[in-house]
Amino acid sequence: MSKKIYAVIAVVIVVCLGFFLSHQGAEEETRLNVMFGGVGYEFEAINKQIDVWKEASGENVQVNAAVRGTDSRLQQYLPHLQTSAMDIYQVDVGWAPMIADVMEDLHDHFTKEELAVFHPGLLRAGTVNGKLVFLPLYVQWLRLYVRTDLLDKYQLPMPKTWEDIQKCSAIVMDKENALRSDKSPFWGIVFMGQPYEGAACILLSAMASHTKGHNIFDASGDLAVNSEGNAHAWSMIYSWLNGDANYPPIVQKGVLSYTQESARQAFQRGDALFMLNWPYAEELLDAPDSPVKGKFIVVELPAQKGMESSPVLGGAAVAVSVYSQHKKEAVNLLKHLLSFEEQRMRAERYNYISGRHDVLIDEQLAKKRPCMKSYARAWGNAIARPASRFKKWSAAGFKLGSSAHTYWQGKSPDPVPFLKQLHSELSNMLV
Repeated sequence: MSKKIYAVIAVVIVVCLGFFLSHQGAEEETRLNVMFGGVGYEFEAINKQIDVWKEASGENVQVNAAVRGTDSRLQQYLPHLQTSAMDIYQVDVGWAPMIADVMEDLHDHFTKEELAVFHPGLLRAGTVNGKLVFLPLYVQWLRLYVRTDLLDKYQLPMPKTWEDIQKCSAIVMDKENALRSDKSPFWGIVFMGQPYEGAACILLSAMASHTKGHNIFDASGDLAVNSEGNAHAWSMIYSWLNGDANYPPIVQKGVLSYTQESARQAFQRGDALFMLNWPYAEELLDAPDSPVKGKFIVVELPAQKGMESSPVLGGAAVAVSVYSQHKKEAVNLLKHLLSFEEQRMRAERYNYISGRHDVLIDEQLAKKRPCMKSYARAWGNAIARPASRFKKWSAAGFKLGSSAHTYWQGKSPDPVPFLKQLHSELSNMLV
């Protein structure tokens, strides 16, 4: 073999070795791998927080984007949960029983004083057999978005009850659709109708806000799916989609394929009077180029007359993998993300509701986000999903949403057969 060929081989070996070593060094330099969501401003906000921590700590972090949709995200996580692939996960607040074995006990890393500032309902939701699986990154509960310009235009009052929603919708739909011959139809309300976690939360909120209705379990803790109030809540939404003796349909059946973003986009286009959605949507709807900017407000959910609003808690939480090879750094990053300063930044810049009470009542924040103090008052009324009562809440929540989904598309307005069947199926899914 000639010297020239040997020289070429040597150069190739050196180049390949350099490439390998540079990539090996890069891998070693990336200390933490984290997975966070991308709905609304989620990814922008978390990257901003992590950049601050990286600069202060000198550590490197690889931020990975999770898919949208709670159920899809869980499927994305499953192959990695029993590995060291990720150090920190953004998780749903209904997942605690399913991920308890693969996440760190945060009691080992936070003092009682540090934990005392967080929403007690979410601390309970994140605790499984005494183990604290996660802490809230932000809190949200279902709220009602209202086109106040249209209520004013037709001299209608702000709705207080579920029946008010139907009454106002029927009036405004009739007027607005008469003006929309060349546009898409105008509807009374849009919401998350796809049979996933969002639809389950809407159902739970509606059921708990009806007389003799229950958040699946009654006050004694017994399973109480087939109750009078729950039946009323299910048939109410059925009438939104199908109409009844008093009102026409106030929403198209296409809403049964909507996620939170589908609903937000429809409302933002100006195609609905009301929307049921999470608080994250407010900032997007009020963007400078939004067609509904300055034309809406966000209020607490309605209730049946004589009952109180009972919105279901949602939001995102953060957890540290028990398999992390960099637990000390992961916990330090977690504490940074949940710190008073960083949580206030998220609230001030992106309108995320903090799981920390001291942030919501902060006077400096109130000057820029006056709504935060009202959120602090509503904080105590929101109800947590009964995830800890089920072996897998994702399966139970999906069963709840899919059962209602099937009923809403049927010809019979009677929900009782569906509720009886659901009661039986959920009883087999309890812990």
